[in-house]
Amino acid sequence: MTEKSTMLTGYGQYVFAVSLNATKTAIKKAIQEIYNVKPIKIRIIRHQGKKVRTGKNTSGYLKAWKKALVVVPKDTKIDVYEN
Repeated sequence: MTEKSTMLTGYGQYVFAVSLNATKTAIKKAIQEIYNVKPIKIRIIRHQGKKVRTGKNTSGYLKAWKKALVVVPKDTKIDVYEN
């Protein structure tokens, strides 16, 4: 949880790290099953893996990852810390 994602919870938007294979429909079903909330909108952001140096001449890559921004109705809340 970053400061930005914590701030977005006040607007009914929640950020989740999801699998690279996850689709919007799969994320929507998972949110409905786990939190009993029907999302209004889901946006997905895919982050590329970055090249990093681990020593003088050695380099590697960080893994790629995906996050989902889930928008829920104003009158509902998701307790992320509980689950």
